[in-house]
Amino acid sequence: MELKEMFESVYRKIQKAADVKFVFGEMIETKEKSIIPVSSIQYSIGGGSGHGPDLSKIKGIASKETDEVPIENRPGGKGVGGRFSNDPLGVFEITGDKTKFIPVIPVKAIMITISIWIVTRIFRKKKK
Repeated sequence: MELKEMFESVYRKIQKAADVKFVFGEMIETKEKSIIPVSSIQYSIGGGSGHGPDLSKIKGIASKETDEVPIENRPGGKGVGGRFSNDPLGVFEITGDKTKFIPVIPVKAIMITISIWIVTRIFRKKKK
């Protein structure tokens, strides 16, 4: 399978699977309210191909008849890879009176803030 065909195949599968349910989850209903989870979706794909040097020249079995390097004498490879992430953002809470968005606490942001605070405290103590 050629690299272009591999990309097209992966892209078609992503398009087929892409659904609003990835971003807005299944609604949860109770007597008094309904809850709809919301998330952020990100995906990326990449790939490449290539060939190495002519092995016949390295091994000393070069053809004297032509300077062209047959593709069989050049090792190569190709591949496609990707990443998919689904990060929760919060929920919509729907009641008879109002609808409100309740965000998820961003754990990464909290951890970065705590780390920065610790590092600055350490440097302040060293200056004294």
